[in-house]
Amino acid sequence: MEIADLITTTQGHLAGKLKKINSNVQILPNLMDMSRWDLPKLKNDSNQIRIGYFGSMTHQNDIRMILPVLRKISKEFPEVIFVTVGDPRMGSEMEGINHECMLGVPFEYWSMKLHSLRLDIAIAPLSNNEFNFNKSAIKFYESAIAKYPFIGSDVIYGSVVKHLNNGMIAKNSEDWYECIKFMIQNKSVAEIMANNAYIYVKETKDLEKNM
Repeated sequence: MEIADLITTTQGHLAGKLKKINSNVQILPNLMDMSRWDLPKLKNDSNQIRIGYFGSMTHQNDIRMILPVLRKISKEFPEVIFVTVGDPRMGSEMEGINHECMLGVPFEYWSMKLHSLRLDIAIAPLSNNEFNFNKSAIKFYESAIAKYPFIGSDVIYGSVVKHLNNGMIAKNSEDWYECIKFMIQNKSVAEIMANNAYIYVKETKDLEKNM
């Protein structure tokens, strides 16, 4: 990196770190190819309330952070099923939780897979650490295009999610419990937030509009 003519990254926090190595750093923010992502909405027509989480084993500590909350929600709302997509080992974390574990798919098929999950809520917990501060809000953008009501940690997502407008932000375990419970009990409000998120991403993260 020291001898590169240019270093690119997707967000400012990481750019600041990279500038200590090479002063020529350019931020190229993540954008969404709507021809790939903007697919028809598939509604959940089952009796389940489907809450989805997608990620690799690098997020193991993140999901562990809210496992007590998920167990509490499972006891209070037996109709809830937590859907994990990615590394199958994530399912081993779900003891005491009604869950469905799915394998991930190659990136070119991910938009179709994501829409096929028919989620009622998408969640993205992130631990408060330096590794996560260097991430981007991709899960929010993807969930928004699929029109899934979104709950994310203040880490990263606090910069793009306006609480109770286009999603919900959770800063601690109590917040996570209250946010998930609110989404379950206020479906119409959750759908409004999801639609606002969809409009936000369509207007600000469309690849074609920002080329």
